[in-house]
Amino acid sequence: MSVRIANPAEITAQDIENNALQWAMADTLDPIIGKAMLCNTDTHDGGGIHWIVVLKISREVGYIFDPLGPKNPRVNSRAMPTTTTIIAQLNAMRVHLYPYRVQALNNSLCGWYSIYIARLMNDYINQVSPRVVTPEELDAVIESQFGKSATRGDIMKLARAFAH
Repeated sequence: MSVRIANPAEITAQDIENNALQWAMADTLDPIIGKAMLCNTDTHDGGGIHWIVVLKISREVGYIFDPLGPKNPRVNSRAMPTTTTIIAQLNAMRVHLYPYRVQALNNSLCGWYSIYIARLMNDYINQVSPRVVTPEELDAVIESQFGKSATRGDIMKLARAFAH
């Protein structure tokens, strides 16, 4: 990858696009079946709150990866669209949330984790195509990279992935 974690607290649209990914704010989310994309949990008129990955696996199944886990403790007090709102935007009958937290609470690397995971997911989807992936397969792919909990080694993995 050609991106360096120069300012770990912030990613830009250019960082996302440099990694061949699409992105949207929560209230403008329009996912494409079979393509993982980044979603900022803020609204289109906000400055950005938190980055996650969304994937519409099929018409029936959606997938959400939140670096802070399914019980994200960093809920902003502003009028932030909830996971429920994002789930509604996926317009799927069933939405699976990645069950573990990979980001430590003492850093702001959600955007970089999301870029890494979206690329990982898209690479896996392309690898098994035309077969449709399952949420459990995606869980296993992510877990193979980050385990079931946040560690310092995870940050080192990101730094190596985004080094020049």
